[in-house]
Amino acid sequence: MIADRIRSLRSPATAGLALLILLAGGCRESASDDPGELRDAVRTEGAPMCPWRHPKEDIAAWFPGATRLDTEVQILSGLRPELARRLGRPATAEENALYLHRVWKDAERLGEVAVRRVKGGAGAVEVVVAFEPDGRVRGVRVQRTREPAEVVAALDGTWLDAFRGRRSGDSLRPGADLPAVPEAARATASALADGVRSLLLSRELANHPGAVRRLAPEASAGHDHVH
Repeated sequence: MIADRIRSLRSPATAGLALLILLAGGCRESASDDPGELRDAVRTEGAPMCPWRHPKEDIAAWFPGATRLDTEVQILSGLRPELARRLGRPATAEENALYLHRVWKDAERLGEVAVRRVKGGAGAVEVVVAFEPDGRVRGVRVQRTREPAEVVAALDGTWLDAFRGRRSGDSLRPGADLPAVPEAARATASALADGVRSLLLSRELANHPGAVRRLAPEASAGHDHVH
């Protein structure tokens, strides 16, 4: 399937970037010979972490001109108490680790992308967050949801645009820091805001000496340059 998608692209450079994106985008189980710490950290109660489903489209929208992508797993299980303190709630199993996709234009780091699954009113909602190099939010997109149409309409691109420029220290409360939404959408809006804030804090803690960094199992060495 990956090969078919690559062959459909128009240029070798675009195909190379797309191949890299496809390799880094999915979150599959680690191979059996990966370190046990990594294998345990990237699982969420027996299931793979939330995948980045549309990396090509997201990179084109947020980071035009990108030529390179690399992906690391930041293992944060040793920092759970600190993350819980900053979040004001217990850290979830998925917050044990962070898949951080770094986007480059040659040697210039354009930013990063991370994905989080949160619990909306009608089930799981998957949110994608792009970061500026300094950690501010560059953009937010919902990549998958089962919410009713009225909720999806309330949490449209205009509402999501309010996250732009936010930092890890912002509280991100709908109706206060973020625009208010109709009552039917409040639970999902709060879940999305919590997910974005979790990613902001996780990204910040990923630079902590207690974080463990590993090349993501999907990101093969030698596929991070586009020629």
